[in-house]
Amino acid sequence: MRIEQILRRSQWTEEDVRWMAEYLRHADQHELETIASILYADDLQNNREPLDIERSSRLLEGIHKRIQPKRSRLKRLRGILPYVAAMFLIAIVTSYFIVVLQLREGPAIADVQPGGNRATLTLGDGRTIDLSEKQDGIIVDNGISYLDGSTVLSEQVNEGIRVGGKQHLTLTTPKGGTYQIKLPDGTVVWLNAASILKYPSRFDGNERVIELEGEAYFDVAIAGAQHVPFKVIAHGQVIEVLGTEFNVSAYADDPETKTTLVEGNVRVKAVGSGGTNLSSSFSYLKPGQQAVTRGSFLDISEVDIFDYTAWRDGMIVLNGARLADVMRQVERWYDVVVDVPVLKTNKTAYVIINRNENLSSVLKALEETYQVKLKLEGRRVGIIE
Repeated sequence: MRIEQILRRSQWTEEDVRWMAEYLRHADQHELETIASILYADDLQNNREPLDIERSSRLLEGIHKRIQPKRSRLKRLRGILPYVAAMFLIAIVTSYFIVVLQLREGPAIADVQPGGNRATLTLGDGRTIDLSEKQDGIIVDNGISYLDGSTVLSEQVNEGIRVGGKQHLTLTTPKGGTYQIKLPDGTVVWLNAASILKYPSRFDGNERVIELEGEAYFDVAIAGAQHVPFKVIAHGQVIEVLGTEFNVSAYADDPETKTTLVEGNVRVKAVGSGGTNLSSSFSYLKPGQQAVTRGSFLDISEVDIFDYTAWRDGMIVLNGARLADVMRQVERWYDVVVDVPVLKTNKTAYVIINRNENLSSVLKALEETYQVKLKLEGRRVGIIE
């Protein structure tokens, strides 16, 4: 099969990657699992160890080296080809694990469904609305509606937002929830699990200011000819931009706050509780750079953007992660509690989790990677000593 041939090559051409992208558009889960079964049988026939997470991670890390686009088109393609290839490999690897876990003998364990579109909207008067799980997001523009144009609020409430004074609104995702919002200026925000976004019903004045706790991806619109700055106030950081794409991870229970720039320019400053300045000036980021604050310290480094934005494409990607790092993500997405003893191992790994998988499949893969035995009882994850 052509897929097998491509996967075994030491380098991938532009044609290979384009073919894989087209295949992914049409392949269903059964087709992917069929390919995975063939690869698994081939491993056994050739006395190779079945593919594990560490092996798949090394394959993923080698993707950038495999891809050889034509030199004249390198600049335009180099940003997208690695991600197309990565998504293809992840789809195959995920299916591979499903097949391996189905074929291996072992007792079934309790299961937890993955997260999905879940969020609540809090109005200026304190009223809270549970948003539809069948919708991807909302639009704030002369009232509030879903992305497909259907109504969220009654016409009377929408009219109050249109003609009344500026309201302070809050979009909240629970553990296991994600949602999208288009703000009044056209900026689009994707909110990750266990996150809170505070924003006004309309922007006016000389700046656009929102507040974030948790994680979100921003595609900031340029606000007319005046180029009104867009400011994100997060836990430990203030980020200012004009028009750009970036990701902010600012969970209160994380020791670090991270801003990763995808496109454009941003400037970042470390702040303390209450917004007190911890640095006298802003630091500027270029695409592919990340600003990390730890207390009053702010560091800037080059990173792989894919690792920090993959959640938007349904993946959790962690590079050099300890089990504690992985379980923090698992807690948020699957809405479970992880018992402290699980966090004791110091082994690190490159981890890829398909956020559409049930928790049982994820835990079994993590057991192989970190050489631990995990148990799931209700909504609690523990370790078998």
